[in-house]
Amino acid sequence: MNQKVTVLIADDERSIRSGLKALVERMLEQALVIGCAATGTQAMDILTRYKPDIAILDINMPELDGLEVIRRAREQNLPTRFLILSGYEEFAYAQKAIRYGVKSYFLKPLDTEEFRAALLQQCQEVLAGRQTAPSDLSQLSRLVESSRVLFLNRLLHSRGGLGAAAMESLPLKVRNGPNCVALFLLDPGDATPAALLREVVAPAFLGLPAECWLHEDDQLVVLMDLPAGAGACPEELRAKLIGCAAEMRRRGARVQVGLGDPVADWGETRHSFALAQEALTYRIYSPEVEIYDSSLIASQRSAFSRDSIDFAPLIDAILEHDEEGIRTYCDAFFQALLYIQMPPPSFVVGMCMYLVLNAQKRIQERQPERPPEISFSYEELNNYETLEEMRRWLCDFFTRYSQLLKDSDASENRIIRTAKDYIRDNLSRNLKAKDVAAQVNLSEAYFTIYFKEKTGVNFRDYLLGARIDQAKRLLRSGAANISEVAYRTGYQDYRSFSRAFKHETGMTPSEYQNQCRQEDKPAAP
Repeated sequence: MNQKVTVLIADDERSIRSGLKALVERMLEQALVIGCAATGTQAMDILTRYKPDIAILDINMPELDGLEVIRRAREQNLPTRFLILSGYEEFAYAQKAIRYGVKSYFLKPLDTEEFRAALLQQCQEVLAGRQTAPSDLSQLSRLVESSRVLFLNRLLHSRGGLGAAAMESLPLKVRNGPNCVALFLLDPGDATPAALLREVVAPAFLGLPAECWLHEDDQLVVLMDLPAGAGACPEELRAKLIGCAAEMRRRGARVQVGLGDPVADWGETRHSFALAQEALTYRIYSPEVEIYDSSLIASQRSAFSRDSIDFAPLIDAILEHDEEGIRTYCDAFFQALLYIQMPPPSFVVGMCMYLVLNAQKRIQERQPERPPEISFSYEELNNYETLEEMRRWLCDFFTRYSQLLKDSDASENRIIRTAKDYIRDNLSRNLKAKDVAAQVNLSEAYFTIYFKEKTGVNFRDYLLGARIDQAKRLLRSGAANISEVAYRTGYQDYRSFSRAFKHETGMTPSEYQNQCRQEDKPAAP
């Protein structure tokens, strides 16, 4: 058997876990990622149960931090080699890591070449140690188990071509024939996913042609063989899935079950898994459904699209701090999304993200002096469990953004706000400090001192920055040619505009416009 070096990845950010997993498997053929953990407790559970050769840990994790995980592993004399990821540069962390025998200490963002070299060295040392160590049946058993999990995970994402080798080398309970995938989506509560697998799911399918394993931190998968020609998952298997979910809930876990359609063989297993995942997204409509399957998935497309959105009423409500107007708009927006009783959740989430991002962008374009946008993540929106929670989130988001703008207005005194508004509205004129000073009833000399004191920028530099920012917006939009842009930003001729633009941006107006066209060009299919 071609032995692999087993690897555990532990980080509380899903994107980092997924990225590291892909990085490790792409970099080193001999490395096998047997598990990913989101918390120190989950990492400790995998370390104790599978004893991986190498563990890549983040220092800052919930429940147990990375250094505490290593300390406990050393107390149990686990043979795992540890590599640490950290956003901390303090020497104390590195010093403590060295004391625990950590092999390498990496700062985020990761230097991939440095990481690859260190990981390769650890893999080579592990393999060299195996050549001189006596055979260890328990270690072989762990390797077989980790290889089994790797193979099964690949079935969920690959196009096949793995069947013959797996049947020869792995003790699988399933064959390369008709099958379907069930997916348990877990919030395990006090129980760990590994315990729920070991004590609930595995016993329920004991003696049946089925494989059960942990796929992600919160996902437990069952791959079931089906009779030839089966058009649906047999009722007895559905009953077992329902029974497992009920027992998990009895133990305090929150769980939903997704079930994919039957497929012909392992080459199509990924389709069954994808349907189980998609069906589970419909839990936002009916959280009490026993099993989510493809019968729930909508096929009708919506006539409501991005081009259908009228941003003007929303932007007006935000800038006027009209909470009732914001709520009314969001209610109407969600009503438009519900073109059928249960539209695809991915459509609902995607439209909400588009609305949030573009409403903020349009306000920034209209009033560049406004504060930056409120950041949010796709996962933040996608993790809501009901449609009503998503609607409330959208209303609350725009209400918070409106309040942020209101607070910003209050913090900037009336004189400065009036001056900035006047500058913005008169950029096409040959503005002087005395023109703006007259608008706020101050002398030119006092105004320039006052403006610098309150904004931290002298008037001349602020005016230049406002002109260049406006020029960028016009050039990107394509709403005017370069000569018109020069005139609309207060320059009397193209040459002086081009010279000022290049001084501030490092490129000519035409170079900037060409760059914007390249950036906005749709990606090739």
